[in-house]
Amino acid sequence: MPGIYLEQPEDTNFLRFVATDGHRLAMIDREVANIEVLRLNPGIILPRKAAQEMKKIAQEIPVVQFGLKENHAILAAPNLVFTARLIDGQYPDYRAVIPQIEEKPVLAPRKKLLEALKRISVISAERYRPVSFNVSPGTLVLVSQHPDLGEGREKVPIQYEGEEFVLNFNAKYLIDVLEVLGSEEVEFYMRDEDTPCVIKGPEDTGFLGLVMPMTSV
Repeated sequence: MPGIYLEQPEDTNFLRFVATDGHRLAMIDREVANIEVLRLNPGIILPRKAAQEMKKIAQEIPVVQFGLKENHAILAAPNLVFTARLIDGQYPDYRAVIPQIEEKPVLAPRKKLLEALKRISVISAERYRPVSFNVSPGTLVLVSQHPDLGEGREKVPIQYEGEEFVLNFNAKYLIDVLEVLGSEEVEFYMRDEDTPCVIKGPEDTGFLGLVMPMTSV
């Protein structure tokens, strides 16, 4: 979906941002003052480029005003007004793809895992960059294969108690999630190749990432 979905979930005082491309999803909740005046239920779809420009403005200016007028979103600050036409249409039901978390998480050190994924993704096939997650108590072994470069392996210490299992992921998708998190440890909730992996950081309040496993390497 070429846009960012914004809504105010019912009976909350926060603004929810959702983005997905069909293979992964990111969702973040942020408290917003006077959010009730926006009436964002149902939500709106903001073009991706417009969202990027608004992000740049918000990073430079501590306090901004956000509003809606007809079919446009408006971001205002002293000596600046930015408007963007909203995308018409209905956003996919993102709630339907978020699994109920029942599994115990795999706890991994974010920086070590990120560095290992970057190293091993160099060896993986260029188009999809598949990497196998071989999970066992205490250890995560990342395995990547390339028809010309051979096989690469990386070990990362984890906190996990349970049965051993293997799932395959697009390394780039995982790298993208880990790079935006600030937590020292990251929680992975993994079930099977038909269920999205839920990624959270204890210190990244309000954030949830989903990455769909790959069916084969």
